[in-house]
Amino acid sequence: MTMRERLLGNQRPPLHKDPFALFLAVIIFLFAAVALYSFRYVAIHVDGKSMLNTLEDGDYLIADRWASADYGDIVVVESEVDGKPSRIIKRVIAMGGDTLFLQYGEVFIKYSGEDEFVLLDEPYIQAENNDPYLFINNIPSVNDPVTVPDGEIFVMGDNRNISSDSRERGTFTRGETTGVITGWSLEHRQFLADLYSALSFGSGRDEQ
Repeated sequence: MTMRERLLGNQRPPLHKDPFALFLAVIIFLFAAVALYSFRYVAIHVDGKSMLNTLEDGDYLIADRWASADYGDIVVVESEVDGKPSRIIKRVIAMGGDTLFLQYGEVFIKYSGEDEFVLLDEPYIQAENNDPYLFINNIPSVNDPVTVPDGEIFVMGDNRNISSDSRERGTFTRGETTGVITGWSLEHRQFLADLYSALSFGSGRDEQ
């Protein structure tokens, strides 16, 4: 035994070499990760076709509860489906102070503080999902535009032909917004669908 060993006696190995310490660190990390996920994020299982062709029936997504909704974001809002509380997945079209109307499926919007209506550029809309002559695709009309109240959002589905959204449900408050769909979950939704199917994990099916 060396003189150093005699003076110091038996000592525990450094933390990075201690198996118990490493095991405990991994457990703490996993609990922290689960707690953060549960507190900040919510898993969404797409049920329906009102967001075609952006989202498919059966997609899995992650919504960020802490994110603030902005123009063009896909959000999850609290609503009612068949008289029961439910979540619906839509896209933010207008925000507080904006005024808008639809004409033959096209959205015209006058942003808060502006004087003129402009045509909204919507590259995510497919022609087959936006029949210009359907009644729903001309509401609110040019003769009866809607002004979004402060602090609220006007949302619509990308499949305008069948989506039940702010055109009939009205605008939604920030408090009714569950979260904003994260960009990374949109990019990797097939991977998430495969993963959740394998683990049988998720929050149940959410209406679109």
